[in-house]
Amino acid sequence: MGASMLPLGGGTSGLLCNDPRSVPCVWARWDGIHYLTIAAEGYGPSKEVAFYPGYPVLIRALSLNNRSRMIWAAFLASNIAFIIGAVILWNQVKADFSESIAWGTIITLNLFPTSFFFSAIYAEGLFLLLSSLVYLFSAREKYLLAALCVSGASVARPNGLLLVLIPLIEALRSKSPRPWFREIAIALVSGSGVAAYAGFLAWTHRAPLAFASVESQSWQRSIVWPWKTLWDGLRVTLVGQPGYGRFPGMRDLLATVLFGVCAALGPFLVRKSLAVYLLAALVAFLVVHGPHAFGLYSMSRFVLGLFPGFIVLAILLDHCRPGMRWLLWSTSAVLMLALTGFFAAGGWAG
Repeated sequence: MGASMLPLGGGTSGLLCNDPRSVPCVWARWDGIHYLTIAAEGYGPSKEVAFYPGYPVLIRALSLNNRSRMIWAAFLASNIAFIIGAVILWNQVKADFSESIAWGTIITLNLFPTSFFFSAIYAEGLFLLLSSLVYLFSAREKYLLAALCVSGASVARPNGLLLVLIPLIEALRSKSPRPWFREIAIALVSGSGVAAYAGFLAWTHRAPLAFASVESQSWQRSIVWPWKTLWDGLRVTLVGQPGYGRFPGMRDLLATVLFGVCAALGPFLVRKSLAVYLLAALVAFLVVHGPHAFGLYSMSRFVLGLFPGFIVLAILLDHCRPGMRWLLWSTSAVLMLALTGFFAAGGWAG
């Protein structure tokens, strides 16, 4: 609806989309254009090496390398991965807590203002599936399977390797007899995905860390103290920034504060492994400063990968009165629908 009613913005033109207002082209915006280009043509000597290969490889595999099918393959891959990931997450949260908290986690995740990215041609749906599998296998002491999923997640999203904290901590806390090499095996298997991508870049671009240098050069991202990112995020919210409005800044700042609270409460409410991952991933986002002086750039989307935060939110909401809980969910759903229409029209929504 947004694509048909609103004027199209800048993030709509790209490979494989003849009509930017059609389905599923309305889901191929901004980063989605890069993922489709990589799936269809591979990596070139460009900034696209900053987009990790897990999702494009999945698109190419599902489409059987048929360009005419790739956009539908991408759309279906995102949505099917999200549905399966949500089911897995629901089951494990139910096992750890209760059915009401499991439902609260899934409802909160689905109605979060930027949750439409799970359906878009982005890697978020795939990342949720792999993250949920890491949680499931780690909780059931199948650590090498969890490590394999970490390896997959690490070539889907930049923060994927941090998921290794979950099986490592669960293995260290396990009461079952453990061979001395188990934790080493978990770390090695988990790191194999990033190592393979670095090896590929060394072969094709003669630069194993090309993805990091491209982030710095093309997007002007930099490593800073976390408070520098927070300060610039607050400044953008209060006074704006050329090329990045106050509303996106406010959206990113509120998401950061919300998940910062979740990270602070995590050690008291969820498994220690999940709490450590949540905190580590949030800090990792904060030390990588957004492009130019934007600060918390895209944080409202990045937090979708912090699934323990949604469990914490569900636990907190479980203590609210039903009317208040549904009011919060309804408000979030209205924001999500508005942002979905804006994104479909090519607007920058995270």
